[in-house]
Amino acid sequence: MALRMLRYGLRHRVRGASRVTFLLARHLPSLQAVPIPVGDAVVWMDLRTQFAHYYLAAAPCAANFFEPAAMDAFASLVRPGDVFFDVGANHGWFSVLAATLGASQIHAFEPQPDVAVLLRRTLAPFDGTVHELALSDQNGAADLFVPDVAVMAGLRDWVTAQGRGMGVRRSSCQTRRLDDLQLPRPDIMKVDVEGAERLVFDGARATLDREDAPIVVFEAASASAAGYHEAQYAARDLLLLFTAPDWTTRYVRADGGWDNRPPHDDALVTVVAVPRARAGRLPML
Repeated sequence: MALRMLRYGLRHRVRGASRVTFLLARHLPSLQAVPIPVGDAVVWMDLRTQFAHYYLAAAPCAANFFEPAAMDAFASLVRPGDVFFDVGANHGWFSVLAATLGASQIHAFEPQPDVAVLLRRTLAPFDGTVHELALSDQNGAADLFVPDVAVMAGLRDWVTAQGRGMGVRRSSCQTRRLDDLQLPRPDIMKVDVEGAERLVFDGARATLDREDAPIVVFEAASASAAGYHEAQYAARDLLLLFTAPDWTTRYVRADGGWDNRPPHDDALVTVVAVPRARAGRLPML
């Protein structure tokens, strides 16, 4: 009953609804793990986070509710039987979508412990594996900066540097090179790690610099890249140095269309890199 009332208040933008939801969620454990219908699956979320309020208000949510253009592009590339790596999985929206499209194995990488707990519940019906760590270019430990909007968490405090005006707490996490993990070879990867995409690729050279490399769908954002003192497309430029796959790159527009070249005025772009061996999956332009 309480959840239905909160959902009604959030959906209809009743004054004070979000504040009341935060207050109750801080005191009621049942509101710290709430199942949200998303597409043909359920994503578990914590109502102590603002992002969960958006999902509860919209529930049941479309499978592409999180990032429609990027998720539609991703869905067009997944095939039944694929091994999928979700790097920077957060609550697992891409993992759930891949699973419902027939991916045979899901490996989700998420360094935030509280998010990883919920992610395990989300992926349990699909036998997905959650790796509670951050992929990077070295093995060890690192600082993890978690803003009030936790989906923006990363290995650099780019949120403060950009003057976003939100609180950021500092914790720690384990980092691993993908090449050093004993995992099956992926067919497709999604990488969204708030500016650390280049570090992920640098630690995955053996995985990515081969003819049967996976398709890589990743985010290129000028703001988070600046947190690493890098240009927006630094991760793409490193990836293209891996010549064995003979990559084809495409750029997904906000309206869902695909381009051969990056837009000149978009600070957040989804990049798709496809090796020649998997070029048949690309849509015709």
